[in-house]
Amino acid sequence: MITIAKIFIYPIKACGGVALPFCDIVPGGLAGDRRYMLVDRNGRMVTRRERSELARVQLLIDENRFIARAPDMPFLALPTQMEDARAEFGETIASHVWSDTVLAPEHQRGSGWFSALLGEEIRLVYMPEGALRQVNPARSDPGDQVNFADGYPLLITSESSLDDLNARLSEPVPMERFRPNIVVTGAPAFEEDVWAEISLGEISCVLPKLCDRCTVTTVEEGSGHKGKEPLRTLATFRRWDKAVWFGTNAIPKSAGTVALGQEIYVRKRRLHPGGA
Repeated sequence: MITIAKIFIYPIKACGGVALPFCDIVPGGLAGDRRYMLVDRNGRMVTRRERSELARVQLLIDENRFIARAPDMPFLALPTQMEDARAEFGETIASHVWSDTVLAPEHQRGSGWFSALLGEEIRLVYMPEGALRQVNPARSDPGDQVNFADGYPLLITSESSLDDLNARLSEPVPMERFRPNIVVTGAPAFEEDVWAEISLGEISCVLPKLCDRCTVTTVEEGSGHKGKEPLRTLATFRRWDKAVWFGTNAIPKSAGTVALGQEIYVRKRRLHPGGA
């Protein structure tokens, strides 16, 4: 039996995750996931690719607030929804996620906090419900939406796949390196490669493509230290189509709630995208 082992949201894109026992799936992904994002003075997203020290920013939830913490910094409290604290938000900024542009209000106090942390002009923006992006039309249906995530509403990984990878490494890495939303248990290693449609309980999801991995996986959570693993080892056995792959992207087709221990049903399979 395949079940949900872990659930994570990342309230601020590029910062730490929050583990949850259950979470609602809403338009754009999991409730609270990647609704805040950091941008530079030109409105371009700022991530761990450029600033690995963002891995030192940890998040927790306190009632209707996200609390951001970092070494030698005061706590930063952010509303989980802009509608609960409109007075905290100011100018709307044209904010860029790859080729997409989102009109996103700035959280001014958050901008000051992150500017002090990173030592440069940084702005913290929030994605309102009406600003959700359309998922890549080549791999989605009209109305499929995503938050500030790189491309898709959900990222699913497997404990067995991580075990397989860690058996090849001199030092194992935690699942947090891959920043999943949902971690499954009970499936053979890398079986998710061939899943095309699944159900998370009663929630139907299509899985349009696997997740190609970048240097974010080499950044140590909590310290921001950057190395070469696990990307270097992944490339020895998970490389095809000029990319390195781990985990699968997913698009939910309905709303609902996911919870730890919930059973996952594989509804449709496909040929292995790497030809295996």
